[in-house]
Amino acid sequence: MCVYCLEDHGFTEHLEHIYDPSSTGDIILVFPNGDRFEMPDMVLHYVFDHQWLPPQEFIVDVLSFDAESVKTERFQTKGLMDPKPIDMKIGYLQGDFSIGEVTAEFKEKLVRLCEIAAKDYPWMVAPRNKEKKDGMA
Repeated sequence: MCVYCLEDHGFTEHLEHIYDPSSTGDIILVFPNGDRFEMPDMVLHYVFDHQWLPPQEFIVDVLSFDAESVKTERFQTKGLMDPKPIDMKIGYLQGDFSIGEVTAEFKEKLVRLCEIAAKDYPWMVAPRNKEKKDGMA
């Protein structure tokens, strides 16, 4: 569960949230320039619902490449004994984190990358309320 949702309201359902605040896995994105990022599969929740501002390097990579040129993977982390080594982990929010606005283009491309990475787990990246997603993007 998203620790920020729990801190604010316990286990109360946040009906205004667009994406699910829970995760059982990670998404890995490997860009054609060699940059590799690992993030919880609730990264869309952080960006859309908490206005998390990813590192600039990640934003540039997302905007610079077509989604189809990015290698993606999703794997279960729940119960994982030996985590996979990865270069850059992002979106593991703790304490204070940067917030800000990202462009609609960034949001659209990030959604597409997450959809590709989670193709076998479509519910993990599906908006809870399509009208809200369309209004935000």
